[in-house]
Amino acid sequence: MNGKQAARLAAKRIEELEHYVRLNVRDIKLYVQCVQHMIQHGSPCDYCEDRDECLADGKNVDTGCDDWMLRLWRIDEELPEQPERELDLKGEEDGHG
Repeated sequence: MNGKQAARLAAKRIEELEHYVRLNVRDIKLYVQCVQHMIQHGSPCDYCEDRDECLADGKNVDTGCDDWMLRLWRIDEELPEQPERELDLKGEEDGHG
């Protein structure tokens, strides 16, 4: 493998990792929204992937259950933008260490 091929592979891997980070940011934001919703006496089912199935089966969607799972990302849903701050390899902000 020459330098150009290695650079292309590295760029592709970085792109994949950035996508993964955006998915994680999306999930964390939804978990926080869900907790805030529950504090205001809302149902966790409003954030569940299987809510429609439970409704179709006639289950109670007001209290949540042991099989609760955060809604999955769908292609038509926007992902959060890439975080603005850049981190160096040590995990410190640029210019601070």
